[in-house]
Amino acid sequence: MRKQVENVKIMLAFAIGCICFYIMQLISIQQQRSLEKINKESNIDNDSSHSFNKDMCDCTSINPIKVENENLNHILYDNSNQNNLIVHKHIKDDIEDFRAAASSLIPTTDKVTTHSYHIMYGIFLNLMKHHKIKFLEIGLGCDMFYGPGASSRLWNAYLHKDSEIWMADIDKTCVQKYSEQLKESNIKTLIGSQDSIETLKLWIQQSGGNFDIIVDDGGHKNTHIKTSFDYLWPTLKNGGFYFIEDMHVAYNVDAWQDRLENGLTMPDHIFQWTKSLLVGGEKPHDLQFIFCQHEACVLKKAD
Repeated sequence: MRKQVENVKIMLAFAIGCICFYIMQLISIQQQRSLEKINKESNIDNDSSHSFNKDMCDCTSINPIKVENENLNHILYDNSNQNNLIVHKHIKDDIEDFRAAASSLIPTTDKVTTHSYHIMYGIFLNLMKHHKIKFLEIGLGCDMFYGPGASSRLWNAYLHKDSEIWMADIDKTCVQKYSEQLKESNIKTLIGSQDSIETLKLWIQQSGGNFDIIVDDGGHKNTHIKTSFDYLWPTLKNGGFYFIEDMHVAYNVDAWQDRLENGLTMPDHIFQWTKSLLVGGEKPHDLQFIFCQHEACVLKKAD
């Protein structure tokens, strides 16, 4: 009897041991499954940090990151840091390329020294520099301390080799003196004052108009800029750009005496046209957008 009781105890102990072992196995398996689930969720989270789904994130805390693209300044989003907007690499490169091209020439135009016009030219001229275009700049630079022709040499070097470049200036003696030198670079010249309607009509007749690019770096007076714009904007091709430099001069003491007939300055008109683009109103025909930077603006004609 005693032996039977001992056998029963042994069997019970063995059974309890098997049950405990089985329970430990179940716990171990469950722990393993939980760990695998955690790792899987962690991997999903890590992957999601490299891709963007606006429906799965708090879009108020995201920041732009650059995406390489040849033509467009695409923006995606990344919530991994709090950096400011990163300008598209290609735009920065285009701006720097223009400044480098200008700085490599002696004398160097004040467009990239005294002023920072390499910003607007780098952004917008880069779109056209690989194509044959027709180009007009008002202002040969006859009154510059480093002499005339600095910007004309830049355009000749920067633009497509088959581009048609015209330079206009009020200083007849200066233009005639340097005309032969400019002709060697296939640069053509126009003479006269940009505030004269008859002169502007003659320029259009002599050049044939139909420009892709117009740059106003002339007398900088409000009446000069506005008169030139009124007559030359219609000659600008659709898709073309009209650059106006040194607009801050409109508020100089001397310029206050050069108000337009309506009492406005040229920058005042730019402000009004910008408002018209936003909410509707009077503006130049086919004006698509206005881009302004320090001291200068560029107006784009619709395609």
